[in-house]
Formats: sequence, C-alpha cells, structure tokens
Amino acid sequence: MSRIGTSLRRQSENYHMIIHALCGIVCAYITLDYYPAISHIRLNIMGVLGSLFPDVDHLMYWFWYGKRSEYSLIVKSFLRRRQFRNFYKFIKINHKALSGLYFHNFISLFVAFLLFIYYGLFRGHPLLMVFFMSWSLHYIFDLCEDILFFKRLNPNWYLRFNKFTRDFHYVD
Repeated sequence: MSRIGTSLRRQSENYHMIIHALCGIVCAYITLDYYPAISHIRLNIMGVLGSLFPDVDHLMYWFWYGKRSEYSLIVKSFLRRRQFRNFYKFIKINHKALSGLYFHNFISLFVAFLLFIYYGLFRGHPLLMVFFMSWSLHYIFDLCEDILFFKRLNPNWYLRFNKFTRDFHYVD
C-alpha cells in the first residue's frame, strides 16, 4: 500500500471516533448557515450525538445479537477483567473486521438520509436535521474507511452479515 494510504489508515484507526464527532460539528455549522438563530451549543451537541449514535450498533452486537461471536467474547472478557486499555486497543485495531453489524447497511444510510431531508427541507427542524445529517455522514465515512482498509465494502452494507472474516489482532 502507498505511504499515503498507510498514513490515512493509521490516522483513521487512531482518531476514528474523534473524526466522527468532528463530522457532527461540521454538520452543525452547515445547519447554522440555514438557521442562524438556533443555539450553537444545541446544534453541536445534536451533531456529535447524531454522528456517534450509529455506533450503538457495536454495543448491541457485543451484548445482544452477536454476543456469542469470538469478537464479542474477547471484548467482554477485557471489560469483565477491567482491562480497559486492552479493550480500547483491541477495538481500535479490529473494529473494521466486524461484518455482523445489522444497522451499518445501505438501508440504514437511506433512512437516515431521508430523515435528514424530511426534517431539513419539509419540517424546518434544525436540531433533528443536524442529527440525521450527522448520522448519514457517519455511514458515509464508514463506507470510505472500508474502501481505504479493504479496497471494497464490508459485506454488511449489502445485508450479508458475517461473510467477511479476518484474523483478529490480539492485545497482550
């Protein structure tokens, strides 16, 4: 892989959640152009919440619908033993290998985008507009990351769950 690609992967791995949060703030400032009277703080909060909310899917996977997967068992083992540093390192390195996420797919992206359009254009509700814009941007960023990391999209985007396996990188 090129040096630029390697550098982008490393930056994306190290700052994944921060990038999501910053995307939410960017969405808040875009919305502010259309609704200048709305509170900056409230828009930023909704932007960050909207950009982080889709990753609740990871928690649902670990503790509910994918709770018996090897990935979830490793994650829960770190949490149970209070090995938070190892937990963080493991998910930072391996989260892109998780192809069983039910809500990281094109249907969810489409629904979030439709809700952004609905609340932004038809309802004139800036807080929900920024929330769903950030949610949509979250998925778009994840799609771009898949291409960066794998040169193809993770199968869960096409509703093909757990079709993509990768050896996990373990942490001491």
